Amino acid sequence: MYMERLAMMRVRVDQPANHNVDAVRGFNRFYTRQIGVLREGLLQSPFSLTEVRILYEIANRQQPTASELCQALGLDPGYLSRILSKLEKQGLVRKSASKADGRQSLLALKPKGQKTFAALDARQRDEIAVMLRPLSPASQAQLIQAMNLPNHSQCLQPMLTAPIPKFTVNTKGPCDSIYSFPSLINHAAT
Repeated sequence: MYMERLAMMRVRVDQPANHNVDAVRGFNRFYTRQIGVLREGLLQSPFSLTEVRILYEIANRQQPTASELCQALGLDPGYLSRILSKLEKQGLVRKSASKADGRQSLLALKPKGQKTFAALDARQRDEIAVMLRPLSPASQAQLIQAMNLPNHSQCLQPMLTAPIPKFTVNTKGPCDSIYSFPSLINHAAT
């Protein structure tokens, strides 16, 4: 029923043009497949992409708080809390009370977490090297140049600072639902 309701929605998107949307979606499908995001465990590990990214952020920040990670990664606080609890139970992450704000916990990797992250990071580097190997040095340079356009951050800044849209389902009655994607959709009908 959920999929039928989504299929029945009429959505009008004024901007950007549909061909731009299709191009971005096509790139996302290619890229997520290419880097292995769709496989059961990222980097042939028991961890999801989100879990590995959280480990990365904790490893590369000075004792971040959960709030900082939520903001940096655009994650729901409850979802992040569940993942952090799982990583803590696995002996990878340590929470300690903040001296500046007792309501906040400072996050750090335990030795087991450091070792786990180091292995994941090395595996990721190896996979990227294998991915780049078939490309000539000129093609590699062209790819890297495309990834590092001079105005890259300026072009993407409005998208990066925009609030992350949330999908909500508001039930009016047993069979009537209103689907909304705030700020993305100008019109949605059920």
